[in-house]
Amino acid sequence: MKHFSLFILLLLTACYNSYAQSFAINTDGSTANASALLDVKSTNKGVLIPRMTKAQRTAIASPAAGLLVFQQSPDSIGFYYYNAGSWIWLPGSDVLDTLSWKRTGNTATNPLVHFIGTTDNQPLTFRQNNTWLGRWNGESNNYFIGDSAGAQLTNGLFNIGIGDSALYSLTTGGRNIAIGNAVLPKITTVSKC
Repeated sequence: MKHFSLFILLLLTACYNSYAQSFAINTDGSTANASALLDVKSTNKGVLIPRMTKAQRTAIASPAAGLLVFQQSPDSIGFYYYNAGSWIWLPGSDVLDTLSWKRTGNTATNPLVHFIGTTDNQPLTFRQNNTWLGRWNGESNNYFIGDSAGAQLTNGLFNIGIGDSALYSLTTGGRNIAIGNAVLPKITTVSKC
C-alpha cells in the first residue's frame, strides 16, 4: 500500500507538470516567468547549445525556423540559427571567421590569395550609404570612380570615368575618358578611337 500511494503521488505530480504553463530550471526554487515556456536561471552555469561541424549542421533534415546550433569547425565558428530557408551566422564581435576581411585590418596577408573583390565574373561595385560610388569591370575594361560616375553604362568597352557624375549618362560606347567632376555627364553613346 505504501508503494501504491507513492506511485499515485508521482503520477499526480507528473500530470500537474504536464499542464503547467511554464517550466523553470534553477537552484533557488523560483517559479518560471509567465511569459516564458522555459525559464533557466543560474548565477554560475550556462545553457549548452548543441555543438557540431559545418557538415553536421547542413545535414539537419528539415530544420525548424529558429533552430539554434553552435558550429565549432571548420570555418565561420559561432552560433547559427535557421530562418526563411537558410542558416544565418551570428559572428562574435571579434569576428572569429578567419576567412573574412576584417574592418580593423588584417595580418599575414598573401596577395596571391587575399583580396577585396569578387570570385565570380561580376564587376566590383562601390557604394557608400547605398549610393553608387563606382564600378570596376576588368572583363570590359570599364573603370569608374565617383558619385554616379558611369552609372548608366550597359554595354561598352575601355571607358574610364573619375569624378562626380563623370560619364554619368553613357550607356554604350567605348574608349571614353573623363576625369573631373561632372565631365561629360550627358553623353550617351560617344566612341573615340
